[in-house]
Amino acid sequence: MRAHFFIILLAGIGSACSQHSGTKESEIASKNNITRQSIDLAENYVRTQLKEAQKIASGNGVITLSDRQNMFIIDPGLIFLGPVDEDTIQDVIVSVAAFEGQSQVVTRHLILLSTSGKLTLTQVVESDMEILFIKNGVITADVPTHSRTSPLFNCSECRDVVNYRLQGGELVEVE
Repeated sequence: MRAHFFIILLAGIGSACSQHSGTKESEIASKNNITRQSIDLAENYVRTQLKEAQKIASGNGVITLSDRQNMFIIDPGLIFLGPVDEDTIQDVIVSVAAFEGQSQVVTRHLILLSTSGKLTLTQVVESDMEILFIKNGVITADVPTHSRTSPLFNCSECRDVVNYRLQGGELVEVE
């Protein structure tokens, strides 16, 4: 009787663990699929900005696309998932570093909205902000308080954390 009880107990624990890991595995697979789609869309966008793009992929997933004059860097660490528009479906923002010659220029934030299970590039926002995260439709970013031409542009204390929402196709500051 006791052995029978332990077998049932172990079977229950095993079943609960396998269901939990299956859910976790599907979440990871879904996130990987969204990330792959995001990178593909970012690459397609960047290729439209370059003439005869050359691609270099590093071992850590960073992709560099360049031509003779310009370079763009797509870093998987700068892909932000969360609902961005009015619905609660997972959307994505990919921040792409842009360079002209050796100088970094304004970062391009590609807003990819999910429609019918597929991501679509809907907007490109050029801004020096650094997106921190997306939560409940709010995009939180670290924004420089001085323009690129100011000597204080790179000042670490000269930055504000600002919240934005995508409303009517525009990023609008919210409190």
